[in-house]
Amino acid sequence: MIEPMVLLGPTAAGKTDVSLDLAEQMNAEIISLDSRQIFKGLEIGSAAPTKEQQERITHHLVSCIEPSHPMSAGEFGRLAQAAIAEIKGRGKNVLMVGGSGLYLRAALGGLDDELPKDVESRAKLHERMETEGLKALHEELAEIDPKSAERISPGDSHRVLRALELYVITGKPASQLRTKGRRTDIPSRVVILHRDLEDLEERIEQRAENMVKAGLEQEVRALVDQGLTLETPVMRSVGYRETLDYFEHKDADQWVRKIVTGTRRYAKRQRTWFRGLTHAHWFLLEGSEDTQATAEELGEIFEQLEL
Repeated sequence: MIEPMVLLGPTAAGKTDVSLDLAEQMNAEIISLDSRQIFKGLEIGSAAPTKEQQERITHHLVSCIEPSHPMSAGEFGRLAQAAIAEIKGRGKNVLMVGGSGLYLRAALGGLDDELPKDVESRAKLHERMETEGLKALHEELAEIDPKSAERISPGDSHRVLRALELYVITGKPASQLRTKGRRTDIPSRVVILHRDLEDLEERIEQRAENMVKAGLEQEVRALVDQGLTLETPVMRSVGYRETLDYFEHKDADQWVRKIVTGTRRYAKRQRTWFRGLTHAHWFLLEGSEDTQATAEELGEIFEQLEL
């Protein structure tokens, strides 16, 4: 066995098909590093591996958590590390696949120790968000903690409130409390799949259209029927937020266009984060490649990579 292999890439890069052939070649099981694939009922919008793909290769942390559950990066990390131990216990290799830098850090023990929480402070911040608006709170964060504000999207209420909560509790910016950066405790070998920008954007457009054809509207309606709203973290994800907006305004053309725009922005943030992984190997995918040949080449790269 070798150290955990990590196959990263922006959304729509083509990680899933390559990972299946690579896992077969390397005698590996796959751990998903996706912040939404872990939830039940989000299979279409998160482009989760299909039932057939999961029968072909054992996957972990896919469609196993109720969508109403407030999953934290720390909890994900504990689940991922348990999966790593389980896979190694069977004498197989570990292949982590996804695009979430935060969840990769969590899986490899790269998060800082549990930071303090305060229910009363969080409740007051929620009240302020209702009266002042999230934009005002993000602007406040930019004044007290510019580094965190730069990393956190103005629309990400959970992370904005959490950063402000930490400042209220400790009097220190969250960026000072989180000191590990990209350092991790578990050694790994990392390959980043990437594509030319024009190629990736075409694939993102096709992905959005495919999701709509596959039943994204019905999937989101089923989640709404379970009581999930825009206040539920999973419903603020790309694809789900835009579909909720579509339910209100009934503009199908704008619906797909907004999903494409949101996905492009997310892919740009992913690529920016990946550039900080100085030890990773970048691998260019072009068009519809022979995934088996690509997997063979990647297998050789993983075996040669230095920790």
